[in-house]
Amino acid sequence: RAVLQRAVLQRAVLQRAVLQRAEMQRAELQRAELQWAELQWAESQQAELQRAEMQWAEMQRAVLQRAVLQRAEMQRAEMQRAEMQRAVLQRAVLQRAVLQRAELTQWAVLQRAEPQRAVLQRAEMQRAEMQRAEMQRAEM
Repeated sequence: RAVLQRAVLQRAVLQRAVLQRAEMQRAELQRAELQWAELQWAESQQAELQRAEMQWAEMQRAVLQRAVLQRAEMQRAEMQRAEMQRAVLQRAVLQRAVLQRAELTQWAVLQRAEPQRAVLQRAEMQRAEMQRAEMQRAEM
């Protein structure tokens, strides 16, 4: 009977040890599964973060590209305006030179015509004087 009790006791101790070991293995398996889930979550978060960073970088590149294009367009428009102003100024300078030349030419013609006009006026005065003298003679 004592042997039987000891056998039953040993069996109970063994069962308890087996159950404890199974419980420990179950707890360790749970911990491993939890770690695995956390690792997968961390990897997905990292992938999401990388995707967001790439989107942000792409957006910044697009904004920068748009700014560069706008600046180039503004510079082109400014160059066009400057070219137009230069052309207008050049045309004004040419017109002024043409006007000055015309004025000088007109002045030169007038200067040359001045002695001729004086001669014509003198001749006209002499003719008028002769007419008056003829009229006076005719009256006498």
